[in-house]
Amino acid sequence: MNELYCLYRQAGFFRKTLATYLNVSPITVKRWEMSNKPPVAVVKLLHILINDLSHLGDEWAGFYFFNGELVTPESEFITPGKIRAHRFLNMSIDFLNEDNRKLKQEIERLELCTAFPKRVTF
Repeated sequence: MNELYCLYRQAGFFRKTLATYLNVSPITVKRWEMSNKPPVAVVKLLHILINDLSHLGDEWAGFYFFNGELVTPESEFITPGKIRAHRFLNMSIDFLNEDNRKLKQEIERLELCTAFPKRVTF
């Protein structure tokens, strides 16, 4: 059996339903099967649809999709909202780090002021 055929059957498609999903004709899918040269993007998409992310690289080992969420090897569910929030969390961390740096400078300045006793005049 052809690799493409096996992939799309594992993903739950028939030739016609895959063609509809990809917005191509069933004849196009049949040609890909016969030539054994489907577009790389189609093969990658089918791997994703069957929860096989190995084509993305070793760092993706153990990751999979479940009910529209990415699941990490540690069983943490990552939603699209969490991915979007990551940028804003990093911005908040950067802002707080800058605030912390300024406060440390102010503390150092105040410590220097108190380190030298004021001249007392009589």
